[in-house]
Amino acid sequence: MGGVFLFRGFAMNRRLWGLVPLLALSALACGPVKPHSGTPPSEVVAPVDGIGIVVSPREPVAFAPLVARWLPGIELDAAALRVVDAHLARRARGLGLDRVEDFESSRQALEVRALMEAWLGLHAGLVAAVSDEEVRAEFDALGEALHRPATVDFEHIFFLSPEEWPAEAQAASAAEAEAVAARARAGEDFNELATRHSHLPSAAEDRGLLRGAPVARLHAALAGELEAMRPGEIRGPIRTPFGYEVVRLVEWHAATSATFEEVREELRARLEAGRAQAAAMETLEAAGEARGVRLEPGRLAECEAHPEALVLEGDGLRATCADFAGFLRAMPEAEYLVESGRSERALALFASNVIARAELVKRWSAAERAAFDEAVVRRALAYRLLSRPPTLDVDEAILREFHARNAERFHTPPQVSGTFLEFAAADAATLTGPQMQLRRTLLTLELRELVADAADARQALERLAERATTRKEFHRLCQTDAQAMERDNFYDTAAGELTPFFRTRRGLGVTLITERIEPRPQSFEEAGARVRGLYEHDGWMAMLETAFADIRGTLAAP
Repeated sequence: MGGVFLFRGFAMNRRLWGLVPLLALSALACGPVKPHSGTPPSEVVAPVDGIGIVVSPREPVAFAPLVARWLPGIELDAAALRVVDAHLARRARGLGLDRVEDFESSRQALEVRALMEAWLGLHAGLVAAVSDEEVRAEFDALGEALHRPATVDFEHIFFLSPEEWPAEAQAASAAEAEAVAARARAGEDFNELATRHSHLPSAAEDRGLLRGAPVARLHAALAGELEAMRPGEIRGPIRTPFGYEVVRLVEWHAATSATFEEVREELRARLEAGRAQAAAMETLEAAGEARGVRLEPGRLAECEAHPEALVLEGDGLRATCADFAGFLRAMPEAEYLVESGRSERALALFASNVIARAELVKRWSAAERAAFDEAVVRRALAYRLLSRPPTLDVDEAILREFHARNAERFHTPPQVSGTFLEFAAADAATLTGPQMQLRRTLLTLELRELVADAADARQALERLAERATTRKEFHRLCQTDAQAMERDNFYDTAAGELTPFFRTRRGLGVTLITERIEPRPQSFEEAGARVRGLYEHDGWMAMLETAFADIRGTLAAP
């Protein structure tokens, strides 16, 4: 079967495009590349210090920020991180985490990134220094990218009144806005007023709060008033082409532009990292050519049946389907390429790592390679200990005693039953954002008018049901975290009541709550795995507190 030479044909034309994602990922995860020669054993471990570990299917997360939460105020340089690694790895080994099923994939994922960072490091000190003139040219080229426009956080109560409405309708909206503004200035809860009186359906969810609104996108009259206000001040009604606004300022964020002095060193580091990446690509390409590396993408389809089949060959290099599969497990980015039909690119990514590993091993002594391997294992163990509680072998009697001492933590989740109605806005699939918002607002006013004189919530529901495009009975468990409570608009609605109207993908929704089941204490049997989970979590937190107390003591010692 004919293969593909990695550095001739398609791969040559793409300038080693398999390496680009790894180099870019390494630079993003680690920040500016720090020069190191790669020869003394004390510096061989340096590439590990900034490398991220994959904690979700598509995202590597840097290690230092995880540690910084436990060591506030302590500078986490390479030496400090090695102290952290040593302490946490020792505890992780004591718990047997180096023998758990998923440890090898974590270690391999870290090694893949650390090898590429080490390869970059070999070139960081070899490229020409970036001059001030080049930094200045980069600053000038970025231009507007270094400018942050003014934004504003504010709360508002909106009253729909387009300028094309009849005069009497506009006057009615203005009078309603003036009355609500007077109540707000008199001290009534502004957010509650927004929830009850705003004509925007979104007010039921955000209670009138807008954060980070670009000033340039606001109507000039509204922006001018907000700029002149003090935090907490209430003004309005303010006329815009769409209606009346009553507003309360939270915070004004003035426009800023970075000066050359503020970003000079950051830009220099970025340019230096770019040169190091280009140099690393060139030498890796030359190494692949010298080794005559040949890929066999045609064999990937046979890998499941023949894991021993070769997918890469070259001078002193051989890699099988099994090796490639291990790489995919360690690199979700490459696995995603395979899943999305780009297996050849994933194979080129794998080849770049294989070649870099071989070239580094050729340069390192046995002691240096051992130091690198141990640094990778220590970091992987440290991360494993930081990322989630270890599974413990605990007697049931201990768990029962823990449940009894923490009874207030074990309750059934609240449950709610009801009827959901949805009202689709006309042409919802083709409307732009502002058009959809206006259509929702008009629909809200129509539906409010429809049920204004209903005797109770159920009668209102039946009237609304005549207009609804969807009706659905439901029963569900409620989540009790703050984000879910904000998302579930019915969370604070009592049985027998209608929720406020809320946005849906196709228009508006409303819910009649027919039954609420409040939380009740759970027995040990009902709580089940949650007891073990909380027991392990509490022990894990206590262990980390002790570990980082020891680490702080070590770092503070002369």
